Amino acid sequence: MGGRLHSPPVPYRNADGRVGWVHITGDGSLWFTEHRFDDTFSAWKKIEGTTGAKGRPATLKGSDGRVRIFHRTGDGCLYEVIQQDLDTPEFDAPRKLTDDCAGPPAATLTGNGSAGVFYLTADGKVGHLHPLPGASGGYTVSSGDSTWPKFLSVVVALDGSGCLVLGGEGVGGTLHVLRQKIPDYGDWTIKEAHASNVGSEISAVADAAGRVFLFYRSGDGGKVCFVAQDAARTGFHPQRSIGGTAKGGVGAALDRDNRINVTVLGTDNALHLNVQSSQAGHTFEGFSRLGDPQQPAHSTPLIHRGLHNLLHLSIADINTRQQLTTAQHRV
Repeated sequence: MGGRLHSPPVPYRNADGRVGWVHITGDGSLWFTEHRFDDTFSAWKKIEGTTGAKGRPATLKGSDGRVRIFHRTGDGCLYEVIQQDLDTPEFDAPRKLTDDCAGPPAATLTGNGSAGVFYLTADGKVGHLHPLPGASGGYTVSSGDSTWPKFLSVVVALDGSGCLVLGGEGVGGTLHVLRQKIPDYGDWTIKEAHASNVGSEISAVADAAGRVFLFYRSGDGGKVCFVAQDAARTGFHPQRSIGGTAKGGVGAALDRDNRINVTVLGTDNALHLNVQSSQAGHTFEGFSRLGDPQQPAHSTPLIHRGLHNLLHLSIADINTRQQLTTAQHRV
């Protein structure tokens, strides 16, 4: 596969609903795998032209259905790679968007259906890429207000009101949240997040009711915690814990049942999954090691089905399995 997994792969969803995963290997290249209709995963494949990548990439499915992956490099550049077409799991060569990226990017569709990409600039502001009108595929660049809190990392999601919600890890493990006052307008308000002691990069996802959840690993033991918007989306409920013990970042995405799936890299170097109990609830079923035969008997979402074929393996085992898979494909 070109290198070991250094953090949980980042999920994306194809136009046909299948889940794919992308991650950055130790040599700075991007690799991806996709769920297949026979309930297995394709062999890990390198995205050609990606070198020097670091941190966590960001993914989204564009309004045209094509997957877009955003990643930064060690020299402070931010790149985008785009799926070539809807029916082909191949990506175009990376395209540089800016050379002032100092932290992992975050991406989501905005209220008008365009891509919104956020990142930290070298001077500590939040940069925002706006797509140019027309079919050029270019972006304009702007920076957040200097009065915003100082972020160490940033995530973004679109809530059910059509407003973007930015979440960021602040200095000293605090959690800051900003929300657009009205959809598609660059005026933001700071929201109290009712959380502290953030020990990892944050993940953001909107649930089936359109409420944004922010997940992270606590700094006092590695438990997975979250804060969630209230029903009116004007504030956030206090921090809650869903257990588990994570050694890295926390991943979150909706499955095909529209329930939140939370994935962490555990202290045993395996991926662990926790699924939202109901589409509109604040409770979760509990963490289970992916591929464990004692998995709860809930309906199996794409993000869960078939992962025992690949992702329940310990991180040290994945390269060995990939080498065997590649050899079988060559026979």
